[in-house]
Amino acid sequence: MKFLTLSSVLVFVFSASTINVSAQQGRPNTTNLTCQQAKSIVDQAGSIVLSTGPRTYERFVKNRSFCSLSETTFRMTVKSRDSNSCFVGFICRFARSDSGN
Repeated sequence: MKFLTLSSVLVFVFSASTINVSAQQGRPNTTNLTCQQAKSIVDQAGSIVLSTGPRTYERFVKNRSFCSLSETTFRMTVKSRDSNSCFVGFICRFARSDSGN
C-alpha cells in the first residue's frame, strides 16, 4: 500500500488553492478599462477573452492569424470606461457562404 508523504499533500493543497485564486480573479472587463487600455491588451496578447459586461464575454484577436483557417475576422467595438463604441480588435467567425449552404 502506498502512503502519501506530507510534502506531496502540501503540494496538492497549494496547487488547488492557486487554481482557485486564479479563477476568482477573472478576466479583464472592458467597462473598467479605457478604450486604449482594452485595445492594448488585445494587441499585446494577440488573442484574449475579455469580459464586456457583468455576464458577457468575447474572444478578441489582433488579426486573422489568430483565427482558424475556416474563419474570418469581423471588426468589434465594445463599451469601455471612456467610450460607448471602442474598437478593440476583431472576432473570429465562420464566413457565410453566398450559395446558401
